[in-house]
Amino acid sequence: MGNTLIQSGTLQIGSGGSAGQLPVSLTGTVTGTANTALVYDLTGSANVKNAMSGAMGFTQAGAGLIVLNNGANQLYTGKTTISSGTLQFGDGTTDGLTTGSSSVIANSGVLVLTTSTPKPIPAPLAATGSLVKSAAGNQTLSGNLGYTGTTGVNAGTLTLSGSNGNATAITVNK
Repeated sequence: MGNTLIQSGTLQIGSGGSAGQLPVSLTGTVTGTANTALVYDLTGSANVKNAMSGAMGFTQAGAGLIVLNNGANQLYTGKTTISSGTLQFGDGTTDGLTTGSSSVIANSGVLVLTTSTPKPIPAPLAATGSLVKSAAGNQTLSGNLGYTGTTGVNAGTLTLSGSNGNATAITVNK
């Protein structure tokens, strides 16, 4: 079907229900200009295989699970927000991790790192959400890690090279 361009406002998938996804036939890149966003608001789960680029942001707004899983880095530079639910980067075999150019990851839900080839995440992590590392390999977090939620390591190694005096607990479940 081709690429999608968000020129103003928000492209929202779902409205708090259990279903919604970009059409399967949409295989291209979702690009957004400054002050635009792609928002998923689902109680169910969705696997987002589209690459994203431009100055847009990405928001996980629903109570469900959104997996960014496209086999390529996400190139958008706007804010990544987890208002609710879980945002997962990758599925353990395919990456979906941001390149680190996202200006901030504001996490009030759960951020799960399940990337096949872990990459540094230099974007600041902020808010009250939790972080879970769930794939083999070493994942490095740097920058201001100002989130106050828990940190879990279910697989691999998590290296914290930034300041993280706010996290309440680090749990290793290996």
